[in-house]
Amino acid sequence: MALTLKTRREVSKETFKRYQKARKKEKTKILNEYAALTGYTRHHAAQVLSRWGKRSPPRHTRCKPPVYDYRVLEALRKV
Repeated sequence: MALTLKTRREVSKETFKRYQKARKKEKTKILNEYAALTGYTRHHAAQVLSRWGKRSPPRHTRCKPPVYDYRVLEALRKV
């Protein structure tokens, strides 16, 4: 079943509330229902439901040293 992004967010929001209050056996049932409805794998569905509404920290990019120095860049710009 193909859901729109807006619909998936609404379903996720409501399912998250039930999922957080549920015990282990109930969570399994909720997770199976949610995965079948959205088309997500169970692993991804569990991640979505456990992290719903939480923002992940920004990823840090590696600062690489410049490959070319200033003189080489100026020469390349002229070409």
